[in-house]
Amino acid sequence: MTQAPIATEALVIGAGPVGLFQVFQLGLQGIHCQVIDALPHVGGQCAELYAGKPIYDIPGIPFCTGQELVERLQQQIAPFKATLHLGQQVTHIERQADQRLAITTDAGQHFLTSTLFIAAGVGAFVPRRMVLDGLSVFEGTQVFAEHPAPERWAGLHLVVAGEGDTALQTCLDAMTGPQAAASVTLLHRRDQFSATPELTEQMRQACAQGRMRFVAGQPTGLKVEQGRLQALELLNPQGDTEWLPLDLLQTWEQARQHDPQMQVVQATRSSVQAYEAQAQSLWRPVVMGSATVGAMSAETRTTGAQFAVGGQTPMPGSFATSASAAMSTRWSLQAKQALYSPERQAQQAQLQQAAGVAEWRADLAHQQFLLQTVQRYFQVLLAERQQQVLKNQRVAVERSLTEARDRFAIGDLPVTDTHEAAARASGLQAQWLAADSDLQMARQVLAESTRLPIDALKPQAPPAHPPPRAAGVPHGRELGRCLGRRHTVNPLCTGSGPHA
Repeated sequence: MTQAPIATEALVIGAGPVGLFQVFQLGLQGIHCQVIDALPHVGGQCAELYAGKPIYDIPGIPFCTGQELVERLQQQIAPFKATLHLGQQVTHIERQADQRLAITTDAGQHFLTSTLFIAAGVGAFVPRRMVLDGLSVFEGTQVFAEHPAPERWAGLHLVVAGEGDTALQTCLDAMTGPQAAASVTLLHRRDQFSATPELTEQMRQACAQGRMRFVAGQPTGLKVEQGRLQALELLNPQGDTEWLPLDLLQTWEQARQHDPQMQVVQATRSSVQAYEAQAQSLWRPVVMGSATVGAMSAETRTTGAQFAVGGQTPMPGSFATSASAAMSTRWSLQAKQALYSPERQAQQAQLQQAAGVAEWRADLAHQQFLLQTVQRYFQVLLAERQQQVLKNQRVAVERSLTEARDRFAIGDLPVTDTHEAAARASGLQAQWLAADSDLQMARQVLAESTRLPIDALKPQAPPAHPPPRAAGVPHGRELGRCLGRRHTVNPLCTGSGPHA
């Protein structure tokens, strides 16, 4: 059912600074108006590109940010109560027989107006969508051209394509809170950004701390499995093609967060801190405080007493004294510091040795856990390779079997050769089924350790010709710290912020 058009005396297309000031001017003339804008908020270019950036070309205002200008304009038009239609784009304008203009938006809203003000600037601000074959199929489920709700990325591997304030702020928001993403990757064609220096610095700090990752590259393709987007194909600045799949470092990060064995490592490390705290507390001053409070009552009476002064005749008299609810308080504060104590020195040495032993145990457990995670990862990788090799062998043997049967049919080959080829094919089929069982088991073990879904475990094999390694190869505790840094992600959810 078509909605009835909204009749209005004036309609403004564009809710940027010019459009908002036009609302103010119409309000001074007593004219109520309708306002349409493609963005979900007012402010236009100032709010979208210069929200936190200084602007200097506003008459009467030496300096303000884009967001401050928009807020002042909103205060200015508030008394006139203009009706805003945000998140809509005008698609059709037609002159009617009564000379009014009929306006239609992409949301199906219709307007009839006597006066039309177009304050659209350089055009509507709409999201710049990533142009890749097949990507539009995932819009609204895994791909979002506009800022999605946080629950959309909760627990997923998020890739944000962009270089402005919206893109960087989305990355920073997705790293924290109860609905944080499993991993965050910022994707842009180069390591230069139009975002504010403050946001850019926060992003770089987050990358240095391993909380997110920046990847320079241009998307060129997709990897889709079972109807879901699994990875992006990129062309990096060196001209090489790479993917954004799950790799060893991400597997390590997930296992470190979820594997129960890591709790043993953390508990061992906490005991180190407890031993060190006890050792330090032995030589701390002992402070003692005491306080007493007392209450008392007393009464005395004396009678039959005689008083004489300077040889005068003694005079009889009597007197009485009393004290009721009298208070008595006393407090003290003492501090003792041992300067020399062989007993405490021995205790301190013993606690320090216990802390050292606990630290070495924690390092050992950490390295064992690291090696176990690496082993589980490469078991999946080797099982996949083994399955692929057997699959290729099956294809070759089945081709030989078909050829043997054809030659037997024309009498060029004895039947025994046909049976031998069939036996080899059956044997390879059994080996392939066993290899597939091993692969599923290896994936299940790794999934239980990382708490990632099995279909997300797509290990990245090392290159056939790896580049030469530097002389300083990390090992032991240093290797653990290297693998402790989150580095690579498997994008299951991609998005890009709005651009001009």
